[in-house]
Amino acid sequence: MTRRWAMRLPRIIFILLTTAAIGALVWLYLSGDGGMRVSLSPASEERAVAIRPVVVDPALLENGPTGTLPRIGLDGRMPWRVYRTRLAGNANPPRIAIVLTNLGLNQKMTKKAIDELPPAVTLGFSPYAERLVEQVKAARIAGHEVLLAVPMEPIGYPIHDPGEQTLLTTNTESQNITLLKWSMARFPGYVGIIPHMGRRFIASRRHLLPVLGEMKRRGLMFLDSSAASSGGGQGTKLSVVLGLPNASATGWIDDDPSRISISARLNQITVATKKTGLGVALGRLYPVTIEMIIAWMRRLRAEGVTAVPITVAAEAGMKGK
Repeated sequence: MTRRWAMRLPRIIFILLTTAAIGALVWLYLSGDGGMRVSLSPASEERAVAIRPVVVDPALLENGPTGTLPRIGLDGRMPWRVYRTRLAGNANPPRIAIVLTNLGLNQKMTKKAIDELPPAVTLGFSPYAERLVEQVKAARIAGHEVLLAVPMEPIGYPIHDPGEQTLLTTNTESQNITLLKWSMARFPGYVGIIPHMGRRFIASRRHLLPVLGEMKRRGLMFLDSSAASSGGGQGTKLSVVLGLPNASATGWIDDDPSRISISARLNQITVATKKTGLGVALGRLYPVTIEMIIAWMRRLRAEGVTAVPITVAAEAGMKGK
């Protein structure tokens, strides 16, 4: 028996070492900052992506009062960079990021968005949704970048109410940070935060500044949606002051959710993007919005505009486009 095991030992060691090496490579791919290039035919080039990790790197998580929170790794890696998706091909200006917001609550429509929209479309998930981890993982496997839609006080609150976890201008700084951490802990793997509603809160420098500071401390980016509605862009201005990676929305495409209106808004944003070199279009989880975005993105290349994930817009903003 001893001789038989002695003869088998080199083979067993070889199998164990090979298995460990393969496992290490898989772990580095899933947990690191590397990507995998997928080659597709030219007809499907808009779906050619380098998929970033679809599982969460534990080195970028810490325990919080209501769950795990994102953090900057000890090696300096930031969630907004680690969890981004890189598109293959030309990403020179003009570039436009398309962001659909408040996903997850309607799981059927969320699945439709994940499955049918090109990976360049970024998806923002509501912290109130159920089965968030599962839905977000599906979105990331499909190549989409993911944002967390944090409820913030709108104009007309409480008639317009984003929910019980809303950041408010009547709260203390500590209360708002606690509410922010509740939303942050709902699911992992997002690159940054977009406000859900929030025009009044974003307009208050005193209340917004510590919230943006918390985002920076955790290695996230911020998408200022208020610029699309009010033209203010206070969140963008404060982000620049803090050195927080950020992008500023160019406009909403479906305030009027009709085909004619959405088509007109998409064309307006395309024209504006050609002039400025960078645009960010926001939309909601309407069937018609998804339909119109898909058709519009098929024409973008002919217009000389490249669709990009939201982190590309944030990087471009940091580099002056």
